[in-house]
Amino acid sequence: MTSINALRWKAGYYGQRFINHLLRLLALSCLTVGIAQATTYYVASSGGDSNSGIDTAHPWAHAPGMTGCASVCASTTLSPGDSVLLNSGDVFRVALVTTFAGAEGNPINWGAYGTGTNPAISGAALLTNWTSESEGTFTAYYSTSVSTLPRNVLVDASSRLVVNSDSKTTLTPGQWFWDSVNKRVYTRLVGDNSPSGHIIEGTEIGIAIDNKQSYLTFTNISVYGSTSVNYYDDGANNTVSTNLSSSWSDSVGVLIRGANSVHTNLSASNNIAYGIELGNIITGAQNITLNNPTAQHNGQSGILAAQTPILTINGGESSFNGSATVEGNGIGISSTGGYNASNITINNFNSHDNQGNGITVVGNGTNGATGVLVNGGQWYGNANGPAPCSGIRFDTNTNNSTVEYVVSYNNQSAGIVVEDNSHDNTIIYNRTYGNLRGITHSNGTGANVVYYGNVAYGNSLSGFEVSLENGQATIKNNILMNNGINGYKTDGSGTDVVDFNDVFGNPTNYSGIAKPPHDINVDPLFLNAAGKDFRLKPRSPATDTGTNLGKPYNLALDPTALASLGTLDQSSTGSGWEMGAFVYLPGALTVEPPTIVTTVVQ
Repeated sequence: MTSINALRWKAGYYGQRFINHLLRLLALSCLTVGIAQATTYYVASSGGDSNSGIDTAHPWAHAPGMTGCASVCASTTLSPGDSVLLNSGDVFRVALVTTFAGAEGNPINWGAYGTGTNPAISGAALLTNWTSESEGTFTAYYSTSVSTLPRNVLVDASSRLVVNSDSKTTLTPGQWFWDSVNKRVYTRLVGDNSPSGHIIEGTEIGIAIDNKQSYLTFTNISVYGSTSVNYYDDGANNTVSTNLSSSWSDSVGVLIRGANSVHTNLSASNNIAYGIELGNIITGAQNITLNNPTAQHNGQSGILAAQTPILTINGGESSFNGSATVEGNGIGISSTGGYNASNITINNFNSHDNQGNGITVVGNGTNGATGVLVNGGQWYGNANGPAPCSGIRFDTNTNNSTVEYVVSYNNQSAGIVVEDNSHDNTIIYNRTYGNLRGITHSNGTGANVVYYGNVAYGNSLSGFEVSLENGQATIKNNILMNNGINGYKTDGSGTDVVDFNDVFGNPTNYSGIAKPPHDINVDPLFLNAAGKDFRLKPRSPATDTGTNLGKPYNLALDPTALASLGTLDQSSTGSGWEMGAFVYLPGALTVEPPTIVTTVVQ
């Protein structure tokens, strides 16, 4: 029989277990209450701001921060971890000013839902209610849906009409005219006078997306048609964007003046000024990463970094920027106002067919960019804007910077140029061909610039040209071959150290200097010179005949890893260093590649 004391013990034991269990439940309840639950909100042009916004069946018409946001939309506070998703295929012709910040590790996410094209935020008003009007020999169409003068008129978000400021009666295809008396926009479209079936918009909003908050993400969103800036990181920090596209701004496509932001697949096209502008240090623009950006057909530079410390660009392309009257560089890096661009790395970037330089690095007065690394990539077809342009240009006090492993060709001026007191720079293992000049060291360039292991082939004038130089350059282990007039030309001070180069096949191998003691003048036996394959054949006289330049210049190009831009230590293969851009690997390239013949069918 159970004793009274035993029963009392059991009651105490199980009672205490119940109390402990209850305490654990209360603790979990408090913890759950303390963690804010992230909410996803949905926005569609067919929605209503009095809806809940929390599912696709009840979306808002606007997002918090959009002009016109009212009712439930206006009373909603976004918290870290929340998401705001815009309906794919919709266009929101209102400004978005972000009003709520995320938190570290818990951003507010702006993105898309549904299928179709990315949702767009447009800075342009829709022009509707078109009426035809005969203008003698043609028919014009006018809209009265806007009461103020647009800055520009867009057609189908894919072209921009040209303003005719004289008269509606002189419109030609592709023009528009503003009738200020009757408040009408007149148009005459190219190839199709009638606006029916087209989306015609007049730009009117200054900034389409004005991001003033930190710790936000933007994914799969298009923005276009502003009068000032399509997308503006206005001092916002720690922003992340993916697949953000910006086009048809009357000024700048993307302007970033915050810190610690990462932008992947950022696209900027057909903007009247810059495609992507990275603001200055005064407003804190620093530590920016662009992964695979694209900047095309912008009126000025595709990418402009103004006084930007710590910038990394990985991959990407900038092309067809600028005009005959406005220089449009693929990438422009500037140091002005007493602030210097610094610590800038550009990896495997392609910059081509700009009416400007592929990249230009420019200082001001005694200021100059420092710590710029251009690593790999192709820089070609860059031609005259207002002035002759090069593939890569280090200008005005650029210092402690490097160009390595690039291919720079068919540029109207030099493949690579270092000028105007730029000093303490390194130009190594690059290939230049088809330019006016391969490499130029000119216009008072400062001391301590080294040019090692470069190839300058088939340039119109000179492979390597030094002019008006007042600081010492060291030029070794290069191959200067089959250039139009000179292999190596100098009219400078004669202080350069030139030796251990292969200068061959030029009408004049040396101009301004005698042959250096260790130079050779023989065919380097490129694997396929006509195909611009500058790897070395077996038994090349450029193998093991260069000079050992020591670290950090020992990593030349690996001939078996062109796609990955691989490098090899010169000191680890063969009995010496090579001339030219590539290490020679015995047995790796014993057979020449077959000639590829392309047949064009007429």
